[in-house]
Amino acid sequence: AAAAAAGVSSVRGRLHVSEVSVYADCAMNSSLALEQANKLMANMVLPDGVIYMPVDSESFLFRAAVAWHFPAFVVCLGSSYLQRMLVRLPQLAEAALACPGFEGYCNYMMQKPETPPARLFGEDAAATLATLRSIQFTCLFVATKVADQVHALGLLRFMLTNLSHNGAVVSLQQAADVEARCLQSLEWRLGPFFTEDEQLHGFNEALWAECMGHAHYGTSFDDGVVDFGSYGLSF
Repeated sequence: AAAAAAGVSSVRGRLHVSEVSVYADCAMNSSLALEQANKLMANMVLPDGVIYMPVDSESFLFRAAVAWHFPAFVVCLGSSYLQRMLVRLPQLAEAALACPGFEGYCNYMMQKPETPPARLFGEDAAATLATLRSIQFTCLFVATKVADQVHALGLLRFMLTNLSHNGAVVSLQQAADVEARCLQSLEWRLGPFFTEDEQLHGFNEALWAECMGHAHYGTSFDDGVVDFGSYGLSF
């Protein structure tokens, strides 16, 4: 696979031949990998005027993602999906504002209600936190399909069950429904490059190659703007 990747110049082609082995490579979810992925994402122009929130290496999101062997770039891309959903879904934004644990996302919201929602405590806070984290990790699951072409049957159900409130078991259909709602909210615009970024300000060939685990890539880039409407099914 590495030999095939070396001869591919386009971003689409590179993603298509990305080795699944990145999931077994500790370097891909190290603090350095996270720093590089944050830097790449911070320079991208995202839809809806979203300003990318860097993922903290000490956050629950990154620590859980490392435990489940998600590459750092997938974590950062998935986190940006949640930011966009918070812009598009006012009820979701209100839940984040009311629930402890999502202050970072709230600080990056471009618009907030004039009257902040009442802070949640106890059982209500725990249930809302479980819901928000389920959506957050569904976004990571979607980013996995985009960035690494990995289709792991049952992975989302496993994660959502682990994140559920009071140990509720999530069915495959329920997991699929959550994923579908996230995709609808994002209008199937999964990037990582978007038409808003006409000059690809966020594109750094060497940094992109490192984030995707292919430091041997060349420097040519001929794809222009990439918007993966196919959701990783085919190119």
